[in-house]
This record gives sequence, structure tokens and C-alpha cells, in this order.
Amino acid sequence: MFSRSKCFLVGLLAIAACLAGPTSSLADLKFTSGQLPNGNRYILVAGEFGPDDDLTPFVTLANSHKPDFVTFDSPGGNVGTALKLGRMIRLLNLSTLQTRPFQCDSACAFAFVGGVHRSAAAGSIGVHQNSLRKDIARNPDRDSEDLQLIVGYLLSYLREMGVSSALLELALKTGPNDMRHLTISEMQKIGVVGALRQAERTPEPRPEPRPTPRAPDLLPRQPSRSPHDLHDCDRLAANAYDQRKARLATGVDYNTLLGQRKDAALQCERAAEEFPNELRFQYQLARAIELDDPKRAAAMYSNLINAKYLAAYDNLGWMYNTGRFGGRINKLAAIKLFREGAILGDPDSMHSLGVSLWEEDPKQAVEWFQRAVKLDHLEAKKNLEKIEAELKQANQQEIFPLFRLFKQK
Repeated sequence: MFSRSKCFLVGLLAIAACLAGPTSSLADLKFTSGQLPNGNRYILVAGEFGPDDDLTPFVTLANSHKPDFVTFDSPGGNVGTALKLGRMIRLLNLSTLQTRPFQCDSACAFAFVGGVHRSAAAGSIGVHQNSLRKDIARNPDRDSEDLQLIVGYLLSYLREMGVSSALLELALKTGPNDMRHLTISEMQKIGVVGALRQAERTPEPRPEPRPTPRAPDLLPRQPSRSPHDLHDCDRLAANAYDQRKARLATGVDYNTLLGQRKDAALQCERAAEEFPNELRFQYQLARAIELDDPKRAAAMYSNLINAKYLAAYDNLGWMYNTGRFGGRINKLAAIKLFREGAILGDPDSMHSLGVSLWEEDPKQAVEWFQRAVKLDHLEAKKNLEKIEAELKQANQQEIFPLFRLFKQK
């Protein structure tokens, strides 16, 4: 287990020695696993964040190595990639630790704050202003707008990670050719280091804004209205069994959603931006992008689960059950999520738990189907009717002993 005092002290004294050797090449982002003398395992993220870096090897290494913390040796680089890695670190429930002489500067600082527990030595975290790339063609008239969008994305991300916006303020006060290295007191004050309480792990969870497609450019923006009104996002992506959906929304099944997911994603991005505290829009956005951007959807579902948004348990459970997130099937994790959601009262989770338990424990499976039916879950009702039909065909109760499961208590 990751011990705050133990690992940090060992880190300050030993991690540099353990990781020491030839200076890391900072041209490409690399992930290396290792173990400290006290037994704590780590992953070292070294190099520059590139716009096209594949972060799948990090997830694979984290799942196999099960690190106690992640540490960095990076001058920064592409901010978007750093935000993606930070969200992966949070989703995987990993801690981060940073010591000297290694540095985590510029964009790297945003990946670092993804840790659920964060420790850092004085001067090991550096920030400065973002700058636009000069090696690609741009419209100079859009530079100011693009920089404002980047600032907005970063503020949203810091809020999601439970870090004060003061971190971005410090960065904006430091020129792009300079670096502001943070003191211990500064990092403590603005939340760069410290342990997050469970309730703080995803404060005001918000989806990552996406620079393309630009919703305002594609569709006319409608006047602001109440988040309780029926929105196009509700019409296109609401889940019929989501107990927090809009009152007038009928809901669409997943197969229907797949056929209209592009429009649904566009409308839900807009709704989530306009009403950032209305969690149903974030859930419906995750549902709309689940096929095309599974990692982002999984991160959003995880945030919603921390906020006790019941419908998200079933969705994330099926991502694990099918291997859609990360490419690895994890049925135990799926059943755990289904059970948690079912106990909390989500009808979809009740039905999915019944489906998952059918081979192993048919009696318990039927009980969950019955509970889902009481909440008007149609698929659970169809499953029960199918089982009852098979029972009738069996003629004798001894031939199909599950007959007793349908007697009302």
C-alpha cells in the first residue's frame, strides 16, 4: 500500500538513486516500471508529451505492475496529452510523487495533479504560460480565441482534479521562456499536493471540452434556459431507466443511440458546457461518446459514480464486461459495479447483475430480475417471462427446480 509518510521519505532519499543512471532521452514519452528498496513499486513517465503519443502502454503497465505511485522526468510538451494522462492516473486510482533532481515542468504539472494522493519536493514542479506551436499553419486572427479556449479547458480540468485555479494563475504570470517552480507552502495552499477525501476526488465532475468539432460553429446556439427544461441532449441520449433523467424525456435504447450518437454528442457537449452542474448532461454525453471515445467516457462514468449518479454504474460495468475500456475484459470489476448500482437502486444495474449471475447463481439472478421488474425494467421482464415459459414446458418441478424462485413471498 502507498503510505504517505513512508513512501515520501523513501522517495526523497532513495527514488533518485533508484532511478539514477544515464539521463533520460526527452524526445519521446516513455513509461518504465521499477521498485524501491522498501518494496514500493513505481512507474516513471519520462520525456516530452507529444500530441500523438499513445498512452495505451501506460494503462497496460499500470494494470500489470500495480504501482504505488507514478513519478515524472519531463520538461512538458503537449497539454492535451498531459490532461489525458492525468485523467488515466485518476481513473486508475493511482498516486503521484515527484522528487529532485527529476523535474515535472510545464504540461507535466497537469498530469501530476491527476494523482489521488500527491507528494512533491520543493522546486520539483514547474509551471509557465502556454504557447501555440509555431511549426503549424494557423490563422493569426484565431490565436487569441484559441488561447482562451485552452485556459478554459485547463480551469475545467483543475476543478475536476480538486486543484485551485491559483495554479493556472501562477502559470499565466510566468512567461513561456521562464519557469515558476513551486514551493512546498504554495503546493499545499493550492492543492497540488495532499490527499483527497473520497468526496473530493471528482468535485463537480465535468467532461473534457473537445476542440473539434466546434459546436458553436456547426449549429446555431439557442438562448440559455433552465437545466430542468427538456434539451435536445435529453431527446437524443437519455436513458429510459435513468432515475435522474429529465421528467419529460422518454429515453432511447443503446442501439437507437448508436445511430444518432454524433448529433447526440454535439448536443450533449453543448448542454454540459451550458449547465456544468447538471450531472445528467455529463452522463448522457458519456453515453453518446462511449463507442467513439471509450477512455473519455469511462473517466466521466467514474467521476459520476463518485458523485453517486446511479445510472453510471451500469454503463461503466458493461465497459469492463465487454473490454471496451482498455481492451481487457474484467468481469469481476463489472459485477462489482453492477452490484453497487443495484444495491443503490438502479434498475439497469439490477438487470445486468441478474444477467451476470445467471450461470453461477440462478436463484439470486432471478431475485434481481424481479426487483428490476418492480421498477418497470422491460428487459428484466422479458427475461423472467422467458424463464417462466421454459418452466411451463418442463411440466415437472423436479425437472426444472428453479420453479420455486417464482413463488411470491
